[in-house]
Amino acid sequence: MVIAIIAILAAMLLPALAKAKLQGMGAYCLNNQRQLILAWKMYADDNRDFIVGADCNVISDWRIDPSSGTFVLPLIPASFSASPQAMNKWLDEQGFLQGALSKYCKNPDVIHCPADKRGFAGNNYAFTSYSVAEFMNGVASSSDSTVPSVTKQSQVVHPADRFVFLEENDPRSKTAGAYTVYENEGGWELLIEGVVAPNFQSLTWYDCPAAYHITGETFNFVDGHAVNHGWQDQGTLYIANYEGTDKPSRGQSISASSNPGSPRDLPWVASRYVWASYSGNPGNY
Repeated sequence: MVIAIIAILAAMLLPALAKAKLQGMGAYCLNNQRQLILAWKMYADDNRDFIVGADCNVISDWRIDPSSGTFVLPLIPASFSASPQAMNKWLDEQGFLQGALSKYCKNPDVIHCPADKRGFAGNNYAFTSYSVAEFMNGVASSSDSTVPSVTKQSQVVHPADRFVFLEENDPRSKTAGAYTVYENEGGWELLIEGVVAPNFQSLTWYDCPAAYHITGETFNFVDGHAVNHGWQDQGTLYIANYEGTDKPSRGQSISASSNPGSPRDLPWVASRYVWASYSGNPGNY
């Protein structure tokens, strides 16, 4: 009888404990986001308002991708060679320490959300959970290449409504010397060519959102605050929870107009994503 009562109590308590654990991870992730945006703002303050780069390729970017030609491969601890997960984690930490924000944020583990479980059960282990919005001093790969990036913090005239860092679900593999790493590649991008704000019905996901916090992800904003935003459209949740080694939104682009009912997620993100005016588009500073 005592054992049965203990089992019943355990069954009742475990869901509550799991929920509390997830809530704790969410708070930890928001703290990471606040540290990252604080470092981002301190960098701008020290560099005549110019903001750190988004693309993870050079030392003036917020971090350096281990597959970049500018990444300096340090002496690798022997204990890491037997574990691809430990190796990916260590290389990403070294990439952050070689980037421009490490001067303002000394803990390299700030790049990882504890709720980001990509690859824990397999080989495609990705450690870096966050990316920077592409037009925040990045170079767009797929949108109109003539669209200029924001290069100064003061160019953003709606700082409380324009995000900088967000979580991204992208577990594709890349080569870093003799090693394979799994990365959020470059900055995070929307395909904004031809889109006129505030009508976002023609948009599709290009880089993928994430859902590390059950049904949502964290964002931080130019003014320094951070939020956990919940997704509402099934198409968004599908790609945000995708598990694989290719780009989640490739071949599965979910447009605002293709979502059943009133689409909410893409318009929410697009209205807070920064891009400049071009070709008749008024932009979204």
